Amino acid sequence: MLRLLIAGLASTALAWPMASQVQPTRAPQTVRVAPFEPGGACAFDRIMVGPAGTQFAIWQDDQRITLGFRFFPPTMAVIVGSVPATGRPAISHLFTYSGDTLFPVRWSSDGTALYARTRGPPAERIVALDADGGPARTLGPLPAAWRRVDLATVAHGDVALLTDATILARLDRMAGEGLIRGHATLGRDGIALLGTRRSDLGLVRIDEAGTTPIGLNASQVRSLVAIPAPPGGMDEAYYLGRPVAGTQPYLPYQHALFDLQTGEPAGTFGPSRLLPRHAEAFAAALAAFESRAGRDKEVILDASRSGDSLALLLADADGDRRIAWLGPRGYASRALCGRNRFVQPAERPATAHRLRIFALTPEGREENAPGRPIVMLHQLGPAAADAVIYFHGGPGGTMTDDVFPANVVGRLIAPGRDVVTVEYSGSQGGGMALTRRLAGRGLRAIEEDVEALVRWLDRQHYHRVFVIGTSFGAVPALAAAHHSGRFAGIFYIAPLLQLRAPGDWVRSTPIPAMTDTHLAFELAYLGGPDGRRRFAADLAALLAAAPLRAGDHFYFGDRDRVSRAEDLPTGARASIRVLPGTHHMAMLASPAMWEDILARMH
Repeated sequence: MLRLLIAGLASTALAWPMASQVQPTRAPQTVRVAPFEPGGACAFDRIMVGPAGTQFAIWQDDQRITLGFRFFPPTMAVIVGSVPATGRPAISHLFTYSGDTLFPVRWSSDGTALYARTRGPPAERIVALDADGGPARTLGPLPAAWRRVDLATVAHGDVALLTDATILARLDRMAGEGLIRGHATLGRDGIALLGTRRSDLGLVRIDEAGTTPIGLNASQVRSLVAIPAPPGGMDEAYYLGRPVAGTQPYLPYQHALFDLQTGEPAGTFGPSRLLPRHAEAFAAALAAFESRAGRDKEVILDASRSGDSLALLLADADGDRRIAWLGPRGYASRALCGRNRFVQPAERPATAHRLRIFALTPEGREENAPGRPIVMLHQLGPAAADAVIYFHGGPGGTMTDDVFPANVVGRLIAPGRDVVTVEYSGSQGGGMALTRRLAGRGLRAIEEDVEALVRWLDRQHYHRVFVIGTSFGAVPALAAAHHSGRFAGIFYIAPLLQLRAPGDWVRSTPIPAMTDTHLAFELAYLGGPDGRRRFAADLAALLAAAPLRAGDHFYFGDRDRVSRAEDLPTGARASIRVLPGTHHMAMLASPAMWEDILARMH
C-alpha cells in the first residue's frame, strides 16, 4: 500500500522553564509514580541519559522505533532510574510514572527534573518527573500553538523558548502558510522549527523572516532532528540512515548519536553496532559491552550520550529489553522487562536467534554503503535448508517498523528456515540515496535490487527459497517471479497490482488520509507526475509478463480497495484467496492467512 508516512521527531522531548511560569504544583492524579515492577507489554524503545551521566529515562515512541514493535497502543508509562554516582556502577532505583500518555522531552541542566509532555485532556501540559521517584509536578499548560508540532531535543536544558513570544509567532505562521505539521528540535541555546507543506510535503525552516525550503520531503525522513543553527546559518537535519560526516564505517539504519552536554553529533549507532567518537574515557566499558552483545545477539534499540556516559536500550530475539550503562567507572546492565506474550509464537524453540545486517553491491556481495539495498538475515540454529525472502510495503517503508522480532519474522522463522528481509529502492534506512533511487530510476531500480539479491542467494546454501511481498512489496516480488525456477513459491499479501488514483481508495481505509496529500506522497516517491505515469505503465507491463504459476499464491481482503483480485491477468494459474471482512491494513493480522502460508512451505 502506498502509505503516507510523515515522520515525527527522534526525541519526543522538551522541557519547561522553572521561572516566569505557573508555580509548580502537585500533578493531578492522572500521573502516578510507583517502584518499577517488570510485566506488561515490553514495548519500550527510547532511552535518554541525564546531564550527570547517571540518570536515564525509558519510554516508547513509535516515531523513533529502531527494531521494536509498532502495533501497540501508546505506552502510558515512563521509567526513570539512576546509577550511583560513586563506587562500582549498578543500575538501580527504577521508578515508573504512568497515567496520561507521557512523552519525555529533556532533562533539566542540573538533572533534578525530567520534563515530559502529556497528551491527556483537557489540554496538553508539561510535567516534571523525578529520577529519585518523587511526586510528579505540573508546571503549566503547553501553549496551544504546539499542538501540531512534534518536539525533539539534542541537549539538556529548560524549555523557556516554548513560551517565547517570538517562537510562538513563528508557530502561528504555520496555519497561514499551508503547513500541516511542525517539527521542533531544542538545542542548547536555540530551537530549530520546521514545517511540512501540504502541497508537496516539503520541509521548510520557519524563522522570523518567513519560510525557507531545506530540500527534504517530510514523508522520506524518520527520526528527524534538526540542530539549531547560529544566526544566519542553516539548521542541519539528521534522520534514519543518513551518513554522518567523518564517521566510519557506514551502518545500515544508523542514527546520529548526540552528546546532550554539547548538542553536537558524537558518533553513530545502528542495531548491531555502536560507534562513539572520542570514547577513550569509557573504552574498557565499551569493550565489555561489545563482548556481551556479541555473545547474547542483542540489538541496540536506542542510545543516548552525555559527556563520558552512555545509556543503551537493548533487545534480544524474544523481545526482552535490557538497559546498559557505560562510563569511566565501567559497565553495568539490568534486565528491564520480559517476553511479550502478545507477539510471540505459541512455542519458541530454545535456540539462539542470530541476526546479521548488511548492504548488497550490484554483484550481490556484502558491503555496507549508503544507497544500497539492505538485508537483515534472521537465523535459528545451524545452517538452514530453506529461506523466506520478505519484501515489506511502502514505498517509504522500512523493516524497522514492525517485523523484528515480532509479527512477520516471528511467524516465519524456525530451525531450518531463515528469514531474509530486504530494504529495496524507495525504502528508508539506507540513506536518502536508497529512498530517492526509486524516483530517479523508476521500477528498474527495484528490479536491479532483486537482481543483486538473487546473485547473493546464488552464493548461499539454501535448497528452497520462498518469497513474500506485502502491498507495495508485491513489486519486488513480481520482479523476483521473472527469475524463473529460482523460487519454490511466491506469496502476495494485499499486493499492489495497479496504481490507482488516491481518490479511488484513500477514504475507504480505516484511517482515512487526505487525497491531495497522499498524491503528493506518491509524486515524491515516484518522481513527479511523469514518473508516476511511467511507474504505473511499467508495473502493468511487469504484471502482464510475470510467469504466475500454481506455486504462487495471492491473498486479498474483500474490503480492500487498493489491492483487488480482478487486477490479476486473465488465466493466471496462481491460487487466489479472498479473506472476508478484511481491509488492506489488516491483512498481516489474519491467522488463517498465515496458517495457509506456513502449511504451503512444509
